[in-house]
Amino acid sequence: MIVTIELPIEVKKIIERLNNSNFECYVVGGAIRDNLLNRSIEDYDLTTNASVEEIKRIFFDHKTIEINEKRETIAIIKDDLSIEVTTYRNKEGFTIRGDLSLRDFTINALAYNHKVGLLDYFNSLEDLNNKVIRTVNEQGDWFRDDPLRILRAIRFASVYDY
Repeated sequence: MIVTIELPIEVKKIIERLNNSNFECYVVGGAIRDNLLNRSIEDYDLTTNASVEEIKRIFFDHKTIEINEKRETIAIIKDDLSIEVTTYRNKEGFTIRGDLSLRDFTINALAYNHKVGLLDYFNSLEDLNNKVIRTVNEQGDWFRDDPLRILRAIRFASVYDY
């Protein structure tokens, strides 16, 4: 199934600028989930294999603010728009798949780029369509590692009528 998601022009420009600098870049998480559920999108989070320093260099003509040094998250600010860009988390390798494998639930483990399309490595679309909240990584104890995930699961079940 081919999925097309209409992205705001500023989001596309950030993706293209990173792509033109030989880096990958995808919209991830809630923006993709909410778009597929025909819900309004409040913000766009991007992920890339570029480091924060490389992002700053590429967007030298934009205001940038480091949001979270530990997670390597930077906000790119253009006019009144702020878009957060995070360097791939890399437990399973410095790849988009490795980054998505560290997301909390499959419904948040989707990535989209208007040139590549939708990336769904964990049957996220199926879970979204079937209203299933499932952890991405079924090994280990995700809820013991981060008890807030239980509250997030309950919130998703309530907000999305699961």
